[in-house]
Amino acid sequence: MIVQVPLFCLRHGKASGLESAVLNLVRGFAQIGTPVTLPIASVNRLNPDFANWVEQQRGVTFQKYPMIRGGTWTRFFEETMFLNTTEQMGPILFPNYFLPPTFNGRSSSTFCFIHDCQHRVFPQFFSKRRRLWLDFAFRRSLNKAAHVLLISEFEKAQIARFFGEKAADHCTVVYNAIDWSRYAFGSVSPTIESISEHQYILSVSHQYAHKNTEAIIDAFRLLADIYSDLNLVLVGRESQNVSNRINAIENKSVRERIISTGFVSDVDLGRLYTKCQLFVLASEYEGFGMSAVEAMGFGVPVIVTKGSSLPEVTLGKATYVEPKSSPSVWSDAISEHLSRQRDELALRNAAIEVRTRFQPESVAKSVLKCLITY
Repeated sequence: MIVQVPLFCLRHGKASGLESAVLNLVRGFAQIGTPVTLPIASVNRLNPDFANWVEQQRGVTFQKYPMIRGGTWTRFFEETMFLNTTEQMGPILFPNYFLPPTFNGRSSSTFCFIHDCQHRVFPQFFSKRRRLWLDFAFRRSLNKAAHVLLISEFEKAQIARFFGEKAADHCTVVYNAIDWSRYAFGSVSPTIESISEHQYILSVSHQYAHKNTEAIIDAFRLLADIYSDLNLVLVGRESQNVSNRINAIENKSVRERIISTGFVSDVDLGRLYTKCQLFVLASEYEGFGMSAVEAMGFGVPVIVTKGSSLPEVTLGKATYVEPKSSPSVWSDAISEHLSRQRDELALRNAAIEVRTRFQPESVAKSVLKCLITY
């Protein structure tokens, strides 16, 4: 059996969590010996390290389809053309919520991942048109897919809450795959090498409003005088709100200790994880929370919110702060960690446990079981 995983929805550097989850799953399929075809519109949209890896695999192959020029919305038309023209039989796994319509009466089993229900929990961050589209696409996938895969038990509860128990019964939870070995290949850039030579708190996310990065900035400002040698490093595409919050800090020396790197390579991110004193994520909603799990897998102390999927995927082994807590609460939690000696044994055991739980091979086996069963 050959599994097809269309990659039209991926744009390197734009949705890093989605990209990592999909590419790690493909690596997992390769590890268990399951042949995979990867329909694409352009290899240039993909992580170049992943594209080079595919070229070296016997059981993983790209299959080129026509590309539509434009924004990320073009993926819906590209996926539709693919589904209606592919001649390869076997299961097709769409990575991100959209199940294309079919016009040719094809009978191949189609599966779909739904990653989160943010548009229902935080409607204020989505336009009405976007919310209507997502509801339509979710309902169609939940009704038409052979089976839907979710990335946490929390998300299964969200599907039941917003779309009904019957829809949730049509879903299986399969956690995201995480491949820590990806972060060990290549050369660290001089910029990241320099950053990692200092003490710093790390946070990794695209800075959408619900990520609440401003709370971390405010907490750091409260701690800056006490920990004068400590920096704050923010990885991910910077938002205007976050930029404004940093620029509003009157003390120039504090402001300059907040470093926004933007998007970084895998090897650079691995170095930042490895060398940080502490990882913090103040997000109020995560379908999975990959960066927190990645940090834990590197043996790093982790502070996250006690909400959404984060306690679930960090296996109860992080420090948890109530959602919507004030910056002083976050600064207290950070200070408590910084002022005590690390429990290296506990951190090492937590790292082993999360690496075992989310390794690509075991996740791929769970996904394959769904593809065979349904």
